[in-house]
Amino acid sequence: MTLPIPNSPTSSASPETPASPTAASDASKDSNSTTGSSPTTHPNGQPIKRKASRRANTAERRATHNAVERARRETLNGRFLDLAALLPNLSQIRRPSKSAIVNSSIAHIHAARRHRLLAARELRLLKLESDALRRELNEWRDRAGLPRVEEPMRSEGFSIVASGEVEVLPVPTGEDSEEDEE
Repeated sequence: MTLPIPNSPTSSASPETPASPTAASDASKDSNSTTGSSPTTHPNGQPIKRKASRRANTAERRATHNAVERARRETLNGRFLDLAALLPNLSQIRRPSKSAIVNSSIAHIHAARRHRLLAARELRLLKLESDALRRELNEWRDRAGLPRVEEPMRSEGFSIVASGEVEVLPVPTGEDSEEDEE
């Protein structure tokens, strides 16, 4: 879209450029004196080409934006491929679709959650059985006059897994932290 330059004699696509710096200053004095608008020359006497600089600036900004967007897409596509390589059913496929990667990721997370809940239930049952056996052992040891067997020390992770809560993963350090900015 072409916009006319205010106070210009024509509304053509390119502004007229005076032949000499003195002619440019004379032309800017004439246009400034009649309308009181801002000066059309730099302090060094060169004429300001507003339309050309706007176009160049817009084209430059568009090119920069396109390059940034292309880099973002390439990074995102690379991360999709990294995710696909981590999924057991997609690790052998060369270029799975993004939809297949997302769907497989969701299925894998649901399966892992089910397995974790089953493992937590199994761990709780084993702990109950261990406690019952320890109680029985301690009854026999009390009858025999032997010292009791105490419950073993367990880590915080044991109680987290046994309760079926969300697993706690260590925070990775290094280059992966930059994806959190998006």
